[in-house]
Amino acid sequence: MRLILLAGGLAALAVLAVPMIDRKTDVIAEAEKPSSDRAAAYAPAREEIRRHRSGHYFTEASIEGRSVDVLVDTGASKIVLTHEDARRVGLSPARLDYSIVVSTANGEARAARVVLERVAIGSVMLRDVDALVARQGALSVTLLGMSFLGRLASFGVENDRLVLKQ
Repeated sequence: MRLILLAGGLAALAVLAVPMIDRKTDVIAEAEKPSSDRAAAYAPAREEIRRHRSGHYFTEASIEGRSVDVLVDTGASKIVLTHEDARRVGLSPARLDYSIVVSTANGEARAARVVLERVAIGSVMLRDVDALVARQGALSVTLLGMSFLGRLASFGVENDRLVLKQ
């Protein structure tokens, strides 16, 4: 009788264990499958910007969720927003403290320090990016400077395109 109970218990245990083994095997098999979705999730973000006929790199950025035309400027230590673009992205330029002295090609100027919550060029996106806001009329285009570029994995020119990699 004990032998029958022991055999029955082992059989019941085997019946319960088989679905667990199958489920575990399915999970392992699923994890080992190549998946374009999984590969895309781990692929570093990469964006290319075409060189303008002027030789500069202009593109569209998303700053605080708003579209802003920018000039990529490795000579600018920070992102520098025009007064108008600062207003467009939700800042209040009239209320900012323009106490930061900056050196420009045209001499010294004053700017206000801000931190941008979100800055993106296509799929390349950074949070909490240091930036400056120029006084009204001091700048004609927003500059995408090193406070953004310097936080990327790399950036460089390939075949007349500026390649940003995150």
